[in-house]
Amino acid sequence: LRDPRFICEGRQHLVFTDWLLFADKSFLKPQGRKIFVDAGGSRFRDALRFFLAEYASRGIVFDEIVVWEAGPQGLESYWHGVPPEIRAAVEPILKFNDGVKVQAARNSPDNPMRFIEANCAMDDFCVFKLDIDQPSVEGALVQQLIESTRTYGPLVDEFFYEHHVLGVMEHYGWAHTWFLAGEKSSETFADSYELFSGLRESGIRAHSWI
Repeated sequence: LRDPRFICEGRQHLVFTDWLLFADKSFLKPQGRKIFVDAGGSRFRDALRFFLAEYASRGIVFDEIVVWEAGPQGLESYWHGVPPEIRAAVEPILKFNDGVKVQAARNSPDNPMRFIEANCAMDDFCVFKLDIDQPSVEGALVQQLIESTRTYGPLVDEFFYEHHVLGVMEHYGWAHTWFLAGEKSSETFADSYELFSGLRESGIRAHSWI
């Protein structure tokens, strides 16, 4: 669930993203809002800068961005290394939940799925990135995404998820992720293929993230 070249052609492909196929402006509806939900935001330049640039190049500029990051760091650390003009354009529409852990409890204000169900409508274009390195919470949120889609239709248009599973990727960082989390997944690549295929069949453009 990474760049298919990295095992055969070298580790330099481990974090390549050029194989991802993003949605473009043809997916937008005239009155819809564009919302990006980032669960596991690290710093802006680590991933969100990449996402926003990729979408902008395809004609999608977001109206609202919500970020959760469990590790407290402060605003200046989050924006460190970001050109002033980019920060000036993005910061007014970005809510940064600094030092706030994502929760799976349905009634928690820090449950991304609760936010999505309350703020994303079918006419909106909503993106959900999930990468908090906590398998039990991630798994619960993915199940909520599946159940929500059955109930309301696909409120999430595009989903990016680093699904940590048993197998070759244990030797490329995932075992260390489990060590830090204090828990380990029992799922396999077969489960990943079933998960992403099912999400896509339900109308969500679901991608494995890095």
